[in-house]
Amino acid sequence: MTVAPIGNPAHPPTGQTYAGVGYAFAHVDFASAATLRLSYVAGSVPAGSVSSLKIYRMADGASTWTAVDTAVDPGTHSASASINGFSSYALFYPAGSGWNWTSAGGAFSLESLSVVLPASAVTTPVEVQARETPTSFTPPSGWVEVPSSSFDLGSSDVDLHTASPIALTISYPASAVPEAVRPQTRIFYKMNADAAWVQLTTVADAVHFTATAHSNTLGTFALYYPADSPSVYYIEEKNREGTNDNDLNVYVPSGSGEQLLYTALITGNQRLFEDSYRIDDHSFLGLEFTTPHWYVTRFDAATQTSSHLYDVTPDAGWRYDSIIAMRSIHPGHGTDVVISTQEAETGAGIHARDRLILYRTGVAPVVIATNNRLASDVPTILRAMDVGSSGQVLANSPNGLVVFDSGGEHILAGVDSFAQQARFSPSGTKVLYKQLGGTAAGWMILPITGGSATAVPGMTTQNLLRWSIDDDHLLATANSPNQILVVNLLTSTTSVVATAADHPQAFFVDVGPR
Repeated sequence: MTVAPIGNPAHPPTGQTYAGVGYAFAHVDFASAATLRLSYVAGSVPAGSVSSLKIYRMADGASTWTAVDTAVDPGTHSASASINGFSSYALFYPAGSGWNWTSAGGAFSLESLSVVLPASAVTTPVEVQARETPTSFTPPSGWVEVPSSSFDLGSSDVDLHTASPIALTISYPASAVPEAVRPQTRIFYKMNADAAWVQLTTVADAVHFTATAHSNTLGTFALYYPADSPSVYYIEEKNREGTNDNDLNVYVPSGSGEQLLYTALITGNQRLFEDSYRIDDHSFLGLEFTTPHWYVTRFDAATQTSSHLYDVTPDAGWRYDSIIAMRSIHPGHGTDVVISTQEAETGAGIHARDRLILYRTGVAPVVIATNNRLASDVPTILRAMDVGSSGQVLANSPNGLVVFDSGGEHILAGVDSFAQQARFSPSGTKVLYKQLGGTAAGWMILPITGGSATAVPGMTTQNLLRWSIDDDHLLATANSPNQILVVNLLTSTTSVVATAADHPQAFFVDVGPR
């Protein structure tokens, strides 16, 4: 008996689309019926078409295909039929069973791919066929493909160009991407099989194991992660010799030494916050004063360019005596920013106030907390320390370490704890902070819902601690001998992950995800 796979079947059934699975057998008649099972690649058939899969038979010498009774098992990605002999068999599904895109927009999904089509992105209805790419393409140089994360989007309109970009999100299981490089996952695009890969601007959410990018055209979209990427970074702030300006130097381990990855210059009219660096877009949060406006800025350390995020100019009749900006450093946590201000009336005004103000894209600023006072009074303790993924604000207030959310102010630790450097965990369910008062000094972890704080084992207030990529690990620094440590909270063990080169004592000002 001979058998050959069918590439492109001749004379496909009218109104049917080939599922990519078919075989031409040498003709044999059976004495009794047998079961033929054809397996298809998961995701290669549009989700709405799986139940309509049919096995078709073409007899020897014939030019038409005839459907046979078919049982589909989506769980095993297979279709079965009872046959009385060998000839040619192929798997088809109805044409016109893809995604129907209209001017109303909508959300669409297939396997681990989700697509959001904005309203008015298309003006006339168009059918889009989505499938998991059956062909394994050569990855871009220096990148590794995430399994089962390559998808083809096509339509009868080969020149389709949406008026506004579609949003594509690809998810993956935690086991598919090494923990250290999840913040660097990127979506790549190619127009057709022969085109080169193009990297799309991607928001990598290492907490929820997703990556999101935008495109105006269809084609093949695939998720990759770097073959060789730094697993941890650390930052020093260093005065630029002969000036009043400072540099923020971002280092990564390299072999037995280190590599200076970026240098961000802090100049006179712009301030950068050393504990605001985000590994997913290599940027710092900053403040810029350009008379008469104040702006919160995003400084791209890779390109040395700054862009305005929010205009935070004080209300008319007020000036800033002090202003500090804060955002989440967890990849994928958006662009929410909270500013902590100490303000005074302009001129000879006698009134002053301290405020926390939340800025979110597309909505008006929200005043989280205000304390009105006289200009001669000591400013209130009102300082933001982190921003949650849903706009919660972690702060020091006159009541201690607190969380502000839509339900108001919630006390986590009393004022006698003297909590500093508090941060939300990646999941947002815990808080890490340095306690300088209370019953004992040290680094503590507290559930966001309240309860008893737990001391971080083996760490003192001399260490600098930050959350790692998940809630079960912390990164810590030991200035002598310039080591980066990882603290496993599940096993209460500490191990060295990197040793920095010789720097001045206490050079670490921040450390980030491994």
